[in-house]
Amino acid sequence: MVPAISLAYENAELDIMDRMPRNSKKDHLVTAKLICFAYVSNGWIQTLAGMFTYFYVFNDYGFPIQSLLYMNGRQGYYPQNEDVYDP
Repeated sequence: MVPAISLAYENAELDIMDRMPRNSKKDHLVTAKLICFAYVSNGWIQTLAGMFTYFYVFNDYGFPIQSLLYMNGRQGYYPQNEDVYDP
């Protein structure tokens, strides 16, 4: 939806049919700059935003960040042998 809106408001190119097609041997669609921008800069931003949201929602439900970190080393509830699901 967002790309369609951006194309609708983009200015028309009057000489688009007068241009030669791109050379597929030297003009690539995916370049190192695009990969760097997509994975390095945007990837880190999305990862940090996702982690922030994860901890923020858990904090709202009563699990502070300190209780979520390193939970695998703590002792807690372990199911017994007779704890089985029997529908």
